[in-house]
Amino acid sequence: MKLYLIKKVMPVIVASAMMTAAVAGCGSSDVQAPAEQQTQEAIEAPAAEDAGKEEGTDASAAEASSKEAEQSAYFTKGVYVNYAKEAENPDKNYFYIFSGDDYGYTEDATNGMGLPFDSSQEGDVVKFTFGGAGETEEVLTVTSFENGVVTGHFDDGLELVFEPVADADPDNFSAENYVNGPEDSTYHDANGWSVKYDATKFEVTQENGKVFFVYQGESAGTNMITVTYTVDDKGEAAIKALGESWGSDKTTYNEGSFPGAEGVTGYWATLPPAEDGTGLYETAVGRDYMDGALIFELTGHNSGDDALDMEVSDYMAAVIDSLTFADYGKEQEAQDQSADVSEAENAEPMDISGCNTFTEIVDKKLEKGMGYANATIDGTDVLLVSSGTYDNLDGNNAAIDARIFVYKDAMPYEIGSVASNGTAYPIAVKDGKLYTGGNHIMNRYSVKDGQTLVMESANEIYDNDGNATYSYSSDNGSLDGEEAHKIYDEILDEMMSGEIVNFAVVG
Repeated sequence: MKLYLIKKVMPVIVASAMMTAAVAGCGSSDVQAPAEQQTQEAIEAPAAEDAGKEEGTDASAAEASSKEAEQSAYFTKGVYVNYAKEAENPDKNYFYIFSGDDYGYTEDATNGMGLPFDSSQEGDVVKFTFGGAGETEEVLTVTSFENGVVTGHFDDGLELVFEPVADADPDNFSAENYVNGPEDSTYHDANGWSVKYDATKFEVTQENGKVFFVYQGESAGTNMITVTYTVDDKGEAAIKALGESWGSDKTTYNEGSFPGAEGVTGYWATLPPAEDGTGLYETAVGRDYMDGALIFELTGHNSGDDALDMEVSDYMAAVIDSLTFADYGKEQEAQDQSADVSEAENAEPMDISGCNTFTEIVDKKLEKGMGYANATIDGTDVLLVSSGTYDNLDGNNAAIDARIFVYKDAMPYEIGSVASNGTAYPIAVKDGKLYTGGNHIMNRYSVKDGQTLVMESANEIYDNDGNATYSYSSDNGSLDGEEAHKIYDEILDEMMSGEIVNFAVVG
């Protein structure tokens, strides 16, 4: 099950073990393996006249065999955009990034989410393991291979296209930036912050734990933003030390809001340009962050041309102003998600008057575009009815909401509703339990006595310093702390390894 639960950080480091299985291109009668598309050459060399020639022939044969093996891989290191073959004008925003011939990660350009994978090729199939060791192996059967474009299907039969993205560097690829264009690029940092920037105006580099945004447009001197995370000091002390390092008694200090985090104290240091000098000026803002301080330092040079200096200043300020934090506001988000689930749970029952069976509900009450599916929860056969569905690129018509019907006294009866918070968390079933989720909330449902829907909910909440707390609630009571954390991880793992419910769509 390919759940998009992992947020990609540039550059991505795939921590799963890299499979080293050799790939062979043995093609079937329906598809030629890549090696078979090469011109066939005679493999019988003339009889060797002496030992030296025989050794040379063997070496040549070994080299040729090695080259053939290299040519036999359907997928090689690179970037492939993935879409359904039958789609008209598909949105090409989902990518497979092969960091090597047999491992990499997926990424959705719309939300930056994806999964790491390992892969291996055997004849006309490519085997993928998404999400790390222990996950179920999924088999892609290749049906065609032409000019590097791979077409095939997983077990669901949906024909998919994997099209190479020319000139894309898999070591530095960002699906989000590729789709949005260089002028609307985003940098995501492993420490939980991100900014927008114009890649035609800035060069972004990382060195010794710092990130540099260096302005490349016309300007006087160096104009750049340096971002530093340090555990040596907290925000106020770190800014004071930085300001003193500028070596001027003109530096001033004050407090205000930190960009991108309203309500968080920012400590500011400012050094204006000297009247007679190079035009150098400095501005820095820091905050307490996790176990230390996060500092954004802006270094600029005025040229004396007001229009030019204003243009540079605007570009630099836009980067700072776009600052967002992955953890900022998660408490409110978790509260909103809990409210959404509560609203779904307490939704008014559907009017199913006149319906004596599940089939009659589908035939008489469902409108065009709604979805329905049969499932078994704790041994009870249920009908799931969704307000709508979407293609999750696994060939499933997935859904994020569902009403649940059972038979009570031989008649259909609605026992409740469930909802996930976004298409990254399609409704799933595993070992007789039903699962929904959100970015920081996981829910597990069971059916008691065949007639009552029971919900367990686990929440993850971050404070402004990036520290997580956990809570858990059910009909049997509530927990917090490490016990709640374990349950949160348990439900998350079960949902990730569960089977996405495939809804039929009312035509």
